[in-house]
Amino acid sequence: MKWTVLSEDSGVRLLSFVRKHAPAIFSTKDLRFAIEHHKCSLNKKVERFCSKKLQKGDVVEITLEHKPVFTFDPTRLLYEDDSFLVYDKPPQISSPDLASLLKLLLVHRLDRDTTGVLLLAKQKSMQKGLEELFRARTIEKSYVAIVTGRLPTPKGVIEKPIGKLSEREGEGLWGIVPPPRGAAAKTFWEVESTSSHFSYVRCKPVTGRTHQIRVHLSHLGCPIVGDLRYGKREAPLSFRPLLHASTLAFEHPLTKEKMFFEAPLPEDFQHFAVEKFLKRS
Repeated sequence: MKWTVLSEDSGVRLLSFVRKHAPAIFSTKDLRFAIEHHKCSLNKKVERFCSKKLQKGDVVEITLEHKPVFTFDPTRLLYEDDSFLVYDKPPQISSPDLASLLKLLLVHRLDRDTTGVLLLAKQKSMQKGLEELFRARTIEKSYVAIVTGRLPTPKGVIEKPIGKLSEREGEGLWGIVPPPRGAAAKTFWEVESTSSHFSYVRCKPVTGRTHQIRVHLSHLGCPIVGDLRYGKREAPLSFRPLLHASTLAFEHPLTKEKMFFEAPLPEDFQHFAVEKFLKRS
């Protein structure tokens, strides 16, 4: 849908404007979801913030859809015992909301639109035990991402401190900042495939800073496809950053058994990879 802002709507917030003009079958939650998931543009640039104030002559375009309803999906269950559960997190839902839905305790977080392996505890004692493994950095994790451009070398490590630069509508923007503002952050990367414009990269973060992989890859000049926060605000090639928590490995706190979990690539990730003909380097 497309509208031009008239004088009577000048100064109105984007969400209010869309709510006024959109069909009644779409709720406010639906409209907010569409804006926050790259479905709305303002003067041909993607606008993700509902609070953006409009001016006369602005052109608003939006693709409307109903906000998805999440339920437990047994096909996403990667592992379960009496102590914890490992779930293949879908996009479009935050880690705390997913933990609440499953009635489990959050051990670590993935960004709202990052997919893949998420570890959830069943008891407080197990939650603390697993959190300690993360703090001690004895949990090995790897992510895969599709990025724009080519990284400077086939493999490498970036060690740059990360800190919050700003916040808007409760959404933080993080970046490379010097100590003491920035916390130490270290990420290993290895390029697995390339095409003329994109690279398929595996990342192994040593630390677990907020948006660490997204910030580090952007700093290297290769933002993740679909990541408007750390890339360009042009029409996105994906409704979300193509970042996937691929594997997780650790020693079971109780049995001491070595555990390894891998989440399959989501459909949108696979589709983009095939469409862009990513080939082995």
